[in-house]
Amino acid sequence: MKKQALLADISLSINKVKNLIRQEKKTMIFSDKEVTHYPLFFSEEVAPDINSECMDSCATTMGLISYKLLNNESEEDKSIVNNAIRGILKMQNQDKSWSSVIYQGQNVNQGKQLDGIICETCFALNALIASSFLDKIYFYDQSVLSEFNINSFADRISFVIESVKWLDCNKQNNGWYYTTTEHFINTNSILPAASSTISVINTLNLIINKLQSTNITMNIDVQQNDIDFVKDLIKNAVDTLFDMQKISGGFSKRRGDSESIAQTSNALIILLQLDATYIKAEYEPKIELSIKWLLSKVKNIYNKEKINNTDFFDEYVQIIIENNQFLKRPIMHETHIDTHIFCALLKISQSEKYLKSISFLDKMKLYYHLKKCLHHILELQTDDGTYSGAFKCRRTTPSEEYPIYSTFQAIIGLKNIQSNFDAFYESYSKFTKYILRILVFLLSIIILIFVIVFTQDIKDIISTIVLEIITNIIAIPLIKKISS
Repeated sequence: MKKQALLADISLSINKVKNLIRQEKKTMIFSDKEVTHYPLFFSEEVAPDINSECMDSCATTMGLISYKLLNNESEEDKSIVNNAIRGILKMQNQDKSWSSVIYQGQNVNQGKQLDGIICETCFALNALIASSFLDKIYFYDQSVLSEFNINSFADRISFVIESVKWLDCNKQNNGWYYTTTEHFINTNSILPAASSTISVINTLNLIINKLQSTNITMNIDVQQNDIDFVKDLIKNAVDTLFDMQKISGGFSKRRGDSESIAQTSNALIILLQLDATYIKAEYEPKIELSIKWLLSKVKNIYNKEKINNTDFFDEYVQIIIENNQFLKRPIMHETHIDTHIFCALLKISQSEKYLKSISFLDKMKLYYHLKKCLHHILELQTDDGTYSGAFKCRRTTPSEEYPIYSTFQAIIGLKNIQSNFDAFYESYSKFTKYILRILVFLLSIIILIFVIVFTQDIKDIISTIVLEIITNIIAIPLIKKISS
């Protein structure tokens, strides 16, 4: 596809999902205050297990981050952001974690408590960070934060660090399971999960980047021991994540499981963002092997029969304590495999270091699937109806076909492309360039063989070789022009 046509398609897709995120925000009243939240599924029907009187933690945080990504500061409605921040802060448990949902009217005196979940806690922190929570100058309404006794920059840092301490208290072998572990009889039997561990690494990396950038200005609110604490958690978690890597290079959902395309993509997205502080020299060949493994498996995602749902769904239970009784709430958490793979391919294509280390054949696979996967993702976006702009997932229940998970991850990928379009298009068009160059080279070889076979004149052979060299030199800018 020509450059301007592709840019127009990307812009159109972003505008559609931008309108969706704007119109699908919901409001609720908690403790006489209005909050903004987002539905877990974009659907005319309410999924059977979703209570209309509850606010979903992950959906709301993804909705807020999506809103921030799709609107610059001059476009956004700050009341939407302020009310979403209020909702996120209201959802925090007393132990500084976040559970999956909060019910309308729920408060600490009602005797109903949902245990904290690792990914939900990470998403909540991510959304706050995306909303300038760890910036020296807070961009939104300070009075909303004051409702929760957060009155200064130091208070905001302390608020985040307290949640990091909760994550630290709930780690298993320096990684993380899906939920808290306090209700397990034998915690030694719990294995860290890739998705949760990756989520924590990502969140901690966002936190450390903010703390370090602030610390450069010698701000007394940022303590060096907080920075060191977060860094150590990341280093140990990266070690644990590599324990889940198989000999093949693929990452498993948990240590001992088989390779997972979804979690290998998920792992590469974060590993390719980390610097030498966390990526030991011994891990670099393992990342190269992981890239090679993923590139060998990407072709499977276009065929629904070749990927099992167990690859991209995590099933676990959340503990609910109500009137001193322990109840279990089943949760099925989805890693949207299509957009996660695409985002992983984007990260690989943007990594000069690892591009140099992979073979020409793997580069061909990378650029072929980067192009094909982008159009595959665009085809998942619905064009009409109430939820025009939403991206379809692989769930089979009609009311769950368009979750915010798949739309959120698609937004991340599309905004990455839009922000770096020239560089992306260079990668997007490379497969075509490679093919054209190979064809010119093969044609040159065929002509040379023909001349050698049918002439004995050395001058003709030399002239042919010189002509082919000139032709190949001239072909390079022509191929570039044709494929742009």
